[in-house]
Amino acid sequence: MSRNPIQVIVVNPLSAPGVAIIEHSLENMQKLVGGHIECVAFSGSPILGRGVDLWCNEEGKLLGLSQNRMFPDGTDLIAGTFFLAAHDGEGETVGLTDEEVREVIAALEAWPMLIDLGYLQQMTELKGKTT
Repeated sequence: MSRNPIQVIVVNPLSAPGVAIIEHSLENMQKLVGGHIECVAFSGSPILGRGVDLWCNEEGKLLGLSQNRMFPDGTDLIAGTFFLAAHDGEGETVGLTDEEVREVIAALEAWPMLIDLGYLQQMTELKGKTT
């Protein structure tokens, strides 16, 4: 895997998607998601002949990472930070173009943001103690 910088979309729990430039290496990809990475095909049409992949922590749910987004079809959820990058015709991970960034961020709007109920309960209890 090369170490060239690539443009990706990073999605943290309870946050809007953001754009980042990362060094393209396994170590950096793992650091971004906080552990071992798993690649999931992003449901959306290929853009300009390239597909888009979603990279997440493969053990995110097992580790109890904060819930992030629900897949639009409701079949599964993503726990922890994830990022999206493109891949070329040979399956090599490459950076997103500015046009792809706009299209993917628009597609992410259909992905329900999840609220961590444990966090919500802690905040409710904290609020009760301060009033």
